[in-house]
Amino acid sequence: MAIVGLMALSGGAVIFLRSGGPRAPASGAPPADRTAPAGPDDAADFVGSAACAVCHERIAHTFAQHPMANSMSPVSGTLAIADRAEFRKEPFLYRVEQVDGSLWHHEILSDANGRTITDQAAQVVYALGSGVRGKSYVIDRGGWLFQSPISWFSEKECWDLSPGFSRERSTRFERRIGDECLSCHAGRVARRDARQKDVYQAPPFLEASIGCERCHGPGRRHVELFESQPSAAPQDRRIVNPARLENALRDAVCFQCHLSANRVLRHGRSHTDFRPGQPLEDVWAVLVNERDASAGALDRAVSHVEQMCASTCRIASNGRLGCTTCHDPHSVPSSESKAAYYRARCESCHAADACREPAEIRRREPFADSCIACHMPRRGAADIPHTTQTDHRIVRSSQRAGGRSRPERPRPDSPGGLDFFGDAGRRLPDWEVRRSRGLALFAEAQRNRDDRLVTQAREVLFEADRLAPGDAAVLQALGWIHYLADDDRQAQPLLEAAAAVSPDDENTQQLLGIIGFRTGDYTAGLAHLERAVPLNPFRAEIHARRAHMQAAFGDLHAAIESAERGLELAPSLIPLRAAIVEWYASLGDLEHSREHRAVLERLRRVLPES
Repeated sequence: MAIVGLMALSGGAVIFLRSGGPRAPASGAPPADRTAPAGPDDAADFVGSAACAVCHERIAHTFAQHPMANSMSPVSGTLAIADRAEFRKEPFLYRVEQVDGSLWHHEILSDANGRTITDQAAQVVYALGSGVRGKSYVIDRGGWLFQSPISWFSEKECWDLSPGFSRERSTRFERRIGDECLSCHAGRVARRDARQKDVYQAPPFLEASIGCERCHGPGRRHVELFESQPSAAPQDRRIVNPARLENALRDAVCFQCHLSANRVLRHGRSHTDFRPGQPLEDVWAVLVNERDASAGALDRAVSHVEQMCASTCRIASNGRLGCTTCHDPHSVPSSESKAAYYRARCESCHAADACREPAEIRRREPFADSCIACHMPRRGAADIPHTTQTDHRIVRSSQRAGGRSRPERPRPDSPGGLDFFGDAGRRLPDWEVRRSRGLALFAEAQRNRDDRLVTQAREVLFEADRLAPGDAAVLQALGWIHYLADDDRQAQPLLEAAAAVSPDDENTQQLLGIIGFRTGDYTAGLAHLERAVPLNPFRAEIHARRAHMQAAFGDLHAAIESAERGLELAPSLIPLRAAIVEWYASLGDLEHSREHRAVLERLRRVLPES
């Protein structure tokens, strides 16, 4: 639930929920089947893609051009941009510039005369994304990674705000990038401490981009075998070949990243636990919204799997059709050969003369005798600007001609239209079915800003807590639900229970600190924020709340120190700057008070006070 937590702290959907009387966290023993599975203990078995390239030179060469092989890369000082590029999202100007081989991103606020009021700058050190659709950028602050609000969009060749950012509720340079993101966008991470998630060593990556072992599993035993026995049988099973796996396990290799939907990490698991050859549901319970793949649905940028699984081709083949039926995981066809390449894939199942369109029509532009141009057209992605995606529903001509149909009604037994993908719903015990469904419903409610789904999520999660008390993710989600409804009386005991189970969860500690601030319990609130700051020292709101509580206890020196740190992270935060003006004045430091007041007055002329 880390994403939901960050959304709430960053000004995500405010959900109003009228709740009944207080409902305390359940007590009692957890069920016997809730023992957390041991994570993989195979760190020493990874050898890196360079070791694979010794024998698989041709594949390594073609894979180097594949988007997966370029999913994360160090920022080069010779990027193909001008020395400076800018775009404006009122009232801010965003700037990208190269300085001495380093790439810097700026968020600049100016007055009516064009004079700079604040200029917040951060050096970006990694590019996230292959560049096919675009690139986002990563800031490394001593092992804490953050996404810049500035991204490059390749299709339109423009800079703009990163997906999910907005000029009204910008999270500036504070959006965390952790295991949930990096499990798909990076090869292997170097975690600093196994007990604290989402904090990394320097450098943070053992292998930056997706490599061979992401799809084939750790390669040490395979390499050792062929080093000692060069003539060993090629089909040796000491390495995973997805092509030899049964359909569901073959698909899981791709789906570990390409099936986004509502992905719920199972109890006791981490996002880096999956290994090729496992069922997907060993690590995640994934719930899909059947409406997302319907003809009337808005396309999300990562919804290919849901669309493919709803296609006639997939259903008629009894699951034999999968990602690798059409996509070579080791290479991509050139633009000149793409139409013929994918037509050959279609003709591996369909007769060459099966198309009902006359040849002279098929060969016209823009179809150019391309099966995918007609049956898998490009459509705009609803959740990422300036971006299109291929429609993987493999539609018939009659479907296209009829336009978008109305989304199907969800079945009565699938609240919110969500249902389990694959075998998870049948394999999980009842308590974990409810846990997964409740967490997915809450994520869906946040995505769609749907109060009705929040109410459903709350009831399912309370039942999950009754069946299996003491689950930190369930307790945290319930706490969030009541916090977003301004119901601190119910939120606080739930979050306290979550913190007792998982004391190093920064979102829980931060939220408890904010609740202490909102309720006037500054002693408890300050204690939680003191625990939260070392878990993530880079959230302006936490420093701001801590400063106000320190000032309430009369410790103005500590309050000013916290406030200065908060303003360094968010220089246009008007309430905090107004407070520091008064605190400096109270200590007799009129010079600093006047400096902050001058900035404050200029900010108030261009920004609404919040």
